[in-house]
Order: sequence, then structure tokens, then C-alpha cells
Amino acid sequence: MKYNSKNVLILPIALFFIGLAITFLYPLNEITRGTLHTLMLITPNIGFVIIILSILWLTYNIIILFFKKYKNFFYKWGLASLLFSIFHKMMITIFFLV
Repeated sequence: MKYNSKNVLILPIALFFIGLAITFLYPLNEITRGTLHTLMLITPNIGFVIIILSILWLTYNIIILFFKKYKNFFYKWGLASLLFSIFHKMMITIFFLV
């Protein structure tokens, strides 16, 4: 996938809204039908995981776009590898905490 602003930013935002819908609309539908079962308790957690992963994906894509725009500045000062290693470690840590 090419890194242009349309492809990179629309997909995580769409995934974020899908996570919101799973988190809030599904339990509301189950409550109005009067049924309470295990799936209703698990589904909001799946929605929260989707929301967190979409926010991480959006942040990562914004950093990639920013890095491509100001690539020479980062290479000149040697900050590219430092920033990517810090963000990569942070993303892995949050992923395993979720």
C-alpha cells in the first residue's frame, strides 16, 4: 500500500468507528431484547481492543507520513533510528498489555 494520506488515515479511522459500534451498540441491542449472556460481556472488550489497535495504527501512520516529509532533517541529526526504536518498543508494550 502506498503511503498517501487518503489510504493511510481513512482505514484506521474506519476501524476506530467499527470498534466504537461493537463496544456500545451490541450490548445496547442485547439489553433491549432482554437477554444477557456471556457474549454480551465479552464483546465490549473486543471493541476496546479494536479501538486501541486502531489508535496505535493511526499514530504509526501519522509518524510515517511525518517522517517521509521531513526525512532529511531526521537523517541529518541521526534521530530516525532513535524515534523508530522508541515508538516500536512502546507499540509492542501496549499491544502486549492489551
